Amino acid sequence: MLPISNSNGLFGFINSVGDIVIAPKFYDVGLFSPQGLALVRIDQWAECGIGYIDLLGNVVIGQKFYNGDGFTQSGLAHVIFDKTSYFLHGYIDTKGNTAIEPIF
Repeated sequence: MLPISNSNGLFGFINSVGDIVIAPKFYDVGLFSPQGLALVRIDQWAECGIGYIDLLGNVVIGQKFYNGDGFTQSGLAHVIFDKTSYFLHGYIDTKGNTAIEPIF
């Protein structure tokens, strides 16, 4: 699937023939990973507005990160935790569990 945006600046996804699969409702999106998850900004104004959706557009990892990246082949995603953890960087698994503690 490929990202698209509408006239309101919201993002969604289309399939290979151009059909809208996930309606534009996110403030930013990343590409889908091999595990079928994509990073999305769910809330434009929230400090921790980053989460992840599945191929149907369901939020599977809620908005609890300041920023992040897509999932790698190994099934981990780099995330920046919120300011209560001093914006430390760590890694999560595809369930949203901390896989590598935010220590740097």
